[in-house]
Amino acid sequence: MTTLFTPQMVVSQIMDIVDKDTVGYKRLKKFYEDLGYTAPEIRDARFWGTPNLYKDCITDICRDCYDTNEEVHKIYRQAVVKYELHGGFIYQKDLEKESTDQ
Repeated sequence: MTTLFTPQMVVSQIMDIVDKDTVGYKRLKKFYEDLGYTAPEIRDARFWGTPNLYKDCITDICRDCYDTNEEVHKIYRQAVVKYELHGGFIYQKDLEKESTDQ
């Protein structure tokens, strides 16, 4: 059975383990909020980063603020593997579609 896997879930996992009183946490919080307003067709690019977008992405935040944090890198690596395995993020609408297809 497939489970929900969203960009916000990845950001939340990182936010849960980092110090709340840091620039990194503030960037993560702003990024999390921005993701909610991102158009679905560019959400993945916005999350992972893309040239010409010039906005914070998870890769930039992790590199700039958590370069030596192994727990953050573990969450990031797990997200990359899961993303590649499933061919993208899995949203509620995908789960609903999956259940009606069966």
